[in-house]
Amino acid sequence: MKKHLLVVAVLSLSTVTIFSQSGVWTQKEDMGGEGRYGACGAAIGNKGYIGVGIGNGFLKDFWEYDAIANTWTQKADFSGGLRAFSTAFSIGSKLYVGMGLSWVGTSTQEAKDFWEYDPLQNKWTQKASYPGLGCQGNIGFSIGGKGYVGTGHYSTKVARDFWEYNPLTDTWKRKADFGGTERFGAVGFSIGNKGYVGTGSGYTGNVKDFWEYDPAINKWSQKADFSGVARLNAVAFSIGEKGYVGTGGSGSGSAYKDFWQYDPGLNQWLQQVDFAGAGYDACVSFNIGNKGYVGTGVAEHNFAKDLWSYTPAESVCSIPSNLNASKITNTAARLSWTITDTNVTNTRIAYRASNDSVWIIKQRNYSKEGINIDGLLPNTTYQWKLRSLCRTDSLYSIWVKGIDFKTLPDISNTIFISPNPVTSNTLTLRIKNIRSTNLLLTISDLQGRTFNKQKIIAVNGSINMTIDVLSLPKGTYVLKISSNTLDIQQAKFYKLH
Repeated sequence: MKKHLLVVAVLSLSTVTIFSQSGVWTQKEDMGGEGRYGACGAAIGNKGYIGVGIGNGFLKDFWEYDAIANTWTQKADFSGGLRAFSTAFSIGSKLYVGMGLSWVGTSTQEAKDFWEYDPLQNKWTQKASYPGLGCQGNIGFSIGGKGYVGTGHYSTKVARDFWEYNPLTDTWKRKADFGGTERFGAVGFSIGNKGYVGTGSGYTGNVKDFWEYDPAINKWSQKADFSGVARLNAVAFSIGEKGYVGTGGSGSGSAYKDFWQYDPGLNQWLQQVDFAGAGYDACVSFNIGNKGYVGTGVAEHNFAKDLWSYTPAESVCSIPSNLNASKITNTAARLSWTITDTNVTNTRIAYRASNDSVWIIKQRNYSKEGINIDGLLPNTTYQWKLRSLCRTDSLYSIWVKGIDFKTLPDISNTIFISPNPVTSNTLTLRIKNIRSTNLLLTISDLQGRTFNKQKIIAVNGSINMTIDVLSLPKGTYVLKISSNTLDIQQAKFYKLH
């Protein structure tokens, strides 16, 4: 299995922001039953559990996933009946599920019933009902033999109350209210003896603040805001000393697949590789050992049933250091780095303008040096990717830097293309104040393929000519002008048909 590590840095005039992308997603056996969203789940030992939710209607089936065998087994239906957007967590060898939106007769009702599932007996037992205000879209996690549930939505109210559940006495105890504003659809997870809650939606819309709860002193402390866009119905889990949050939706149709790591020690968010599954909003997550699992959910009106495991990257080869990108000319940059690990066999560069989807790959190997990239567009932010291959066959992809070319001269005042976008079979090219006489004109697409290459002559420091573009397919093109004494100048144009 290959592992991926990405490090991104964006270079501006005054600040440099560095964040990392790491880990690998691996597809597992699809969940049994039908695709769904708004399900709930948790793990006990090496088994994961997912159930209820909404598919072709409200559901009550429950399923067990064996992480070792990569198989699903249907278990006893949830005894609370048809249900969605419930809360689930595990304590010891038992699973606890409750609250949510239930389907009774011909309508929905918000529920506060709470149930314990015993995998050994495959049996559900009703417990003390949740006494809190919110009863759907709550957060839930466990710390030290106790369960914690809070926030949520009830009728027209949004909650911030927070409760501790003791399975030994089957009792609830109110704790300090959640430190942030009222919300539902937030995420919650625990790391060691601390709980973490954030994101969700409240009275003023989606939020991204993030809080730590210490049960020993019953106190909330605000931490660094979640670095992704504000959202609700995301997923979260912890692996070791790190937390992971991602997917979710806007509440108005948009779904997200970005994934982020939270480091409590550094109070810092690092972006990870995007979730690879089919459902992005209202998914289910849990962790088993050193892997997190995410599955089900909804994206573009499709109900998913796929399951994916996430493994954080483990260092096999050292990451290239001293990553740097600097300007050479108005249209060229120098990329450099340092590789000291002898396991690195080769590297290669890929780059793109930040608003383009196509990567331009330099196929040559650059093992321990840098590279000059020319033919860049001014006033454009570029993203760079340095990809290093180790002899261990572990692959690390490292985003190097983005360069802000908006600080460089805009040559659109020198090169004028009309019409742009091109709607006819020809375009008019005008250039003024040219120092050279004999010039080379090339027209290429964003993949670097050349469609037109010709010599042109400037008259009295200017060019005014018509160029036939009938044979060019619809798309985006770069027109370049160069000579022995003139830096490459270029402008982008678009052909609509």
